[in-house]
Amino acid sequence: MPRTLNNAYISGGRRKRVRRPASRPTEAEAPDSGRFSLDPGDRVAVRSGAPMLKLRILGPRRQPLPVFRARGALAGPNVVLVSGMHGDEWYGVAALLQLGFELRGRVVAGSVTLVPCANIDALVDRSRESARLAGDLNRQFVDGPLHGRPIRRLAEALWRHCVSGADVVVDIHSGGPHRLLAHARIEGDPAPLLPLVQFLGLRYVVVWRRFPRGLMLSRSRRAGSLSFGIEVGTGYELRQNVVEDLVRRLTSLLVGLGVVRGRSTSARPPIIYRPGAAAVAGTVGIFTPVASPGTLVKRRQTIGRLRSLETGETAAVRASRAGLLFSVLTLGPVGRSDELCEIMDPARRVPVRTGP
Repeated sequence: MPRTLNNAYISGGRRKRVRRPASRPTEAEAPDSGRFSLDPGDRVAVRSGAPMLKLRILGPRRQPLPVFRARGALAGPNVVLVSGMHGDEWYGVAALLQLGFELRGRVVAGSVTLVPCANIDALVDRSRESARLAGDLNRQFVDGPLHGRPIRRLAEALWRHCVSGADVVVDIHSGGPHRLLAHARIEGDPAPLLPLVQFLGLRYVVVWRRFPRGLMLSRSRRAGSLSFGIEVGTGYELRQNVVEDLVRRLTSLLVGLGVVRGRSTSARPPIIYRPGAAAVAGTVGIFTPVASPGTLVKRRQTIGRLRSLETGETAAVRASRAGLLFSVLTLGPVGRSDELCEIMDPARRVPVRTGP
């Protein structure tokens, strides 16, 4: 591969041009602090000397993707926090951008890597997926050849340069068009991850036997990382008090892991569920919710009303089972097969092993 030039970053108002090596640098070549300019082709440019590492992964639009990394002087876990996989989920993006500046000089052990927005093209489009990249970024973390797809190459660049080798990986999402209860999502046995969830102070955990294929968390779990996801808030609003609460929770997690000095808050053990029953739209129309997440609903209780644009008729959307209303669609327009709500059955709580 020929050596190429790239406008790696802009510093002090002056554009820097950096020659990038054709291959990925070794650990000896890549210092612990500096500025990296990464692209899906693995060509890396380095400028050392900054206490907070800042990486930029350049996608098809060549838009910079900021990634912050801070390293402590003592041995400790390598923690990676990722957000912005989907462009209509904004709380994690805002929280990690704020946390990146608050961590300056506070990391004492291990390292912390923050990826505030993994899919900046989708964020610009304000949609779950990027029209230009054409695909769900959080379904591209699979082993195998790249096949030249931009979305696949972006996922591989994120994996190789940000996530691979981490001890703890947290993927932060919001509800998108749904309002939901803040919770953690775990694949497999939840017991090893429950202490981390308690540091976050989350009340609910949803345990999947197997995540959908291609999730970053599935790949990092297979690689030996302690990996889980969290979902906070709805995507179509941004409230500063919710952002600050999320920053506080993430800081508590880092303190609990010993990478940041401070006081951690460990909440009571969470309530654990399997994935619940979802109601989906059978027509194109307008959905109006009448119940909120956190409500204990009875079987056949009305959750909302759906007015069909095909027939003009209005039908009640009713709970298929009794349980906890976990999420509900807040965006009025719906398409056929869109999820309207999800109900967790208390009878499907997951027992947790507390002993060997």
